[in-house]
Amino acid sequence: MVKPIWDSISRWCNVHVSLARSQDLLELSCSVGLASVFTKTFDAILRITSWVIWKHRNEKIFKNKDMSTNVVVTEIKALSHLWIHSRSRGNIASWNDWVLNPWCRSSLS
Repeated sequence: MVKPIWDSISRWCNVHVSLARSQDLLELSCSVGLASVFTKTFDAILRITSWVIWKHRNEKIFKNKDMSTNVVVTEIKALSHLWIHSRSRGNIASWNDWVLNPWCRSSLS
């Protein structure tokens, strides 16, 4: 279930996300070639994605609760929009724009 989630986030952010080891995640935001203004936003998306995957993994193990990839990805988009909106000093994309393109008027200062 993890690979389809990362693939969806990769497509949404329009970057190539290839994670062979956990260290790759720590270095990813610096290596994808985004403009520096978007690096913190992308880093936040990566951290939120990791946390949501971990949370749903625990729900599967301890509560035998399955979630579809679409539900998990939607939760990642919603949490990242909420978190970035609350932390941003600049313009943040509306929800409708955000779900299509996180780089639409978004930068985490």
